[in-house]
Amino acid sequence: MCETNWGYVFRSGTTFNDRAALIERVSAIAGLTFFVLAVGHWFFPDADVVMHTPMERLASSFGLASAGLAFVWISERGLRHDIQVDLERRRLRLTTTNRRGKARIVRSFAFAEITSLFVKRSAEPGRPARLCLRVAGNRWDVELMRGSAAALAVLHGRIAGDLRPVMPVADGWEKVGHKIRPSEPDGEAA
Repeated sequence: MCETNWGYVFRSGTTFNDRAALIERVSAIAGLTFFVLAVGHWFFPDADVVMHTPMERLASSFGLASAGLAFVWISERGLRHDIQVDLERRRLRLTTTNRRGKARIVRSFAFAEITSLFVKRSAEPGRPARLCLRVAGNRWDVELMRGSAAALAVLHGRIAGDLRPVMPVADGWEKVGHKIRPSEPDGEAA
């Protein structure tokens, strides 16, 4: 969990999330390699014994550049899954974050839309529990995170506490629910 000036962020501790930065770096290197190969056809035409015509070279360059673009897209997109709880805007966001910390919002829910938050334990032993929420107008549960039931119970407690509606505080609010004694006119004390 990471505290911010607007709320906090939960990041999954799975093996895949830990290796996401490495996967993104390897994808970026592979993408650049494919781009270099795509351009290399044109700078070193004699090195290509298979590609004789410009159309063959063009088709090969297009295929290699497309593969390079796909790898670069994967490296920039982000593979780490985070849950951002924005207390200022009262929103819960599911995001993916890349290795440089740039987040991309996948889904966003206003606190008022969220009807319930719960930990769904697995029926099979050894399988991870799931932290889920229900949204008004949606028949399916939205899975936020998987993990041990004990760890998810801590997350559940923190998020559930912040999802409660904010009670307005106004002048005289402390008198609500209490009997109010009638005021006596000045000078006529009993």
